[in-house]
Amino acid sequence: MRIEWKEIPKEETIYKIAEKYQGVKPKSLEAYLKMLWTVAQIDSVVESHFSQWGLSRGRFMLLMMLHRESCGVIMETKHGVPGALTPSELADQLDVTRGNMTGLIDGLEREGWIRREDLPGDRRGLLIHLTDEGKSRLEKMLPIHFKRMGKMLSNLTSEEAEGLLTGMARLLSGLTAFREEIEKNPVKGE
Repeated sequence: MRIEWKEIPKEETIYKIAEKYQGVKPKSLEAYLKMLWTVAQIDSVVESHFSQWGLSRGRFMLLMMLHRESCGVIMETKHGVPGALTPSELADQLDVTRGNMTGLIDGLEREGWIRREDLPGDRRGLLIHLTDEGKSRLEKMLPIHFKRMGKMLSNLTSEEAEGLLTGMARLLSGLTAFREEIEKNPVKGE
């Protein structure tokens, strides 16, 4: 169960918290809290959007990996079969466990979006393909999907969008430092 604030703390509260802890920059704390809240709002809306198609974000991402292949954007693969990926390639690209990938594949196959096929020359290997029905369903969905994604960002000017991209790149480098700090200096809860 995901628990989120209905609204983030007021600026006054953020400043009081920042004063209490050495080295906390109020604007950085405010930006962090607003970013977390915004991401939660985006996740909620996007999940509602995908659920209208019987999908989750993970299922959609798997389908888009296969759709990309079927559109001629070919990834480097060991098998060389265009338009298809192995479950392990999909798991690696989507950064999920093989077990999670099996669950995603099973569900999408049951619903007719994808099909499994034996990997030529490898009795234990499988390839995952979009079915014709899956392609057709995606082609109906994608115009609506991209239109809705565009609406989400429609209030940004080109310059603001570019600034957001720059800011996210900087944020990701800070996230890397955050991750390294956690790994180098783990804290044991009491």
